[in-house]
Order: sequence, then C-alpha cells, then structure tokens
Amino acid sequence: MGAGIAQTSYYNNNTVSGALNTSTDEPQQFLETIRAFGSDNSLIFTVGAQWDLAPGVTLGLIFRPPGIELWNTSLVTTESSNLAADVSTAEYYRDDTGTFRYKLPLEVGVGAAYRFGVFELEADLRYHNSVSTRLTRS
Repeated sequence: MGAGIAQTSYYNNNTVSGALNTSTDEPQQFLETIRAFGSDNSLIFTVGAQWDLAPGVTLGLIFRPPGIELWNTSLVTTESSNLAADVSTAEYYRDDTGTFRYKLPLEVGVGAAYRFGVFELEADLRYHNSVSTRLTRS
C-alpha cells in the first residue's frame, strides 16, 4: 500500500509582435503577450500485490484509484499594445480566480513473470480509464 501527493504544473508563455502596414503611410506596431500558469495537487493511493504461484512464476497486480484533489492554483495574464503615429492603445488583463484541474485517472495493472536461470520474461497489461472533459464548477 502507498500514499502520495501528485503535483502537476502547467506553464505557457506566448508573445507575438509585428508591424502592420495600413492604408496610411504610417506603420503600426503591435505586441501581444499571454501568460498562463496552473498547478494541481492530488492525494493518490496505491494498492499492489505479488504472488509467487510456483518456483520461477510470479503474478502481480496494482490498483490506483483516481486522485483526490487537495488544492490548485491558476493565473492568466494578457498584455496587448498597439503603437501608431496618431493613437496608441494598451490593454492589460489578469485573472487569478480560475481553477486549473488535472484529473488523475483510475489505473489498473496486472503482470506475470517467468524466471529461468539469470533471465526473466515479463508481460504487463495496464488500463487507464478516460477522464471526463466536462467542465465542473466548484
């Protein structure tokens, strides 16, 4: 048996900039930056067993239910500016009230091993269930 904390972090930083040629002779410059950060921390439990069925033959099993969400954080910021000869604009946005969720799936695994001499042959089968992509509100 085991228990642990799984921490998943996500970070993204995008910047786009360039020059726009408009119908006027004055060029415009623009800059757009988006930053996103999220982390999710879950409590996970694992149960495993191993049996020696016969000399040289071993069977194993592992079961890990979906994680239990403990806490998460998120932050999204965006900055945008447009520079032109006649008018310039700048916009800023920050949201740290959202929720970043990374759901850990159910995991089940079975394996069998056969040992002969100094060699071992092992076969494993693992299953991970799908996780709903539906948005939930907390």
